[in-house]
Amino acid sequence: QEEDLRAILLEQGIIIQGDEGFIPGEGAVLSFSRQSSTSLRYLFVAHESFHGLYFTHPEYRAEMHRLYTSMDARAVDFLESYFTVIKSLGYDRSDQFLMENECMAYTLQQSLGRVSPYFSGTLHERFLRHGGSPVLAEYIDETKAADFVALAQALESYVYGKWGIAGGRVGLWYTRAAQ
Repeated sequence: QEEDLRAILLEQGIIIQGDEGFIPGEGAVLSFSRQSSTSLRYLFVAHESFHGLYFTHPEYRAEMHRLYTSMDARAVDFLESYFTVIKSLGYDRSDQFLMENECMAYTLQQSLGRVSPYFSGTLHERFLRHGGSPVLAEYIDETKAADFVALAQALESYVYGKWGIAGGRVGLWYTRAAQ
């Protein structure tokens, strides 16, 4: 199976045979569980697809960094704390690249209209249930996650202008070979 995957990656130009081994090409590989419900699979494929864009487009990473560092510190603290109080996630809060990447994917994995309920509902509830700061949770609740909604609007404008995709909707994003 690993040799089959390597052949596909070489054929698609995702990896390239170099003099001393393999070197990065262009593109990315996305994966998610088939055991999840259909609705979760849509969420996961969007989440992972936005990771793919983030990993393969430096200008997108730069835009996310600009937006992330301009967010209200309480919103950032809420999400980064969420990533640490949910032990099963295992995220390293000191890894700025990871924090920005996950913030972007969590924000764009659903449609714009679902961002506020997701952050001020689903994540808010999990955050408190796992011992997250009531002060940070209250900020998200009182603002209805306005910082994440604003981030989603800015990111969606960027990805739609660049690739014609929107939060939660990546189904029309084709590979280089399909174009």
